[in-house]
Amino acid sequence: MAKIKKQSTTNTKTNSFLPEGFVACPIQNTLNIMGKKYTVLIIRNMVLGKQIRFNELLHSITGITPRLLSRRLHEMEKEGLIKREIFHESPVRIENHLTEKGLALRPILKEMAKFSAMHYAKNVCKGGKIPSRFKK
Repeated sequence: MAKIKKQSTTNTKTNSFLPEGFVACPIQNTLNIMGKKYTVLIIRNMVLGKQIRFNELLHSITGITPRLLSRRLHEMEKEGLIKREIFHESPVRIENHLTEKGLALRPILKEMAKFSAMHYAKNVCKGGKIPSRFKK
């Protein structure tokens, strides 16, 4: 296990801890990328639902607006999580595909689902019973 040292910064209100050899918290960095509203749900739908078109994502994520979805997709493209593919047809067709970097988030999503199933079964599992694939 990596040695943790206290990060010394003068302009932060909270203490953050860094593994030795890091200049920034890797957990905070991942959270900065994935933690924006709806980003995890977009990734979830692309991984699990194989949804790659704008309207597929728009209609499957409750509460997201077209403007916000567009913004998140552009941010994800800038971060290298997705690649946009434009088909010059009539009408123009655009598909968004997860890159290798984006697909690397799949285990994080699985662990999030497992955590929720294990600790919040009443909220997320049918009949409040944990499915066998999530049991230890």
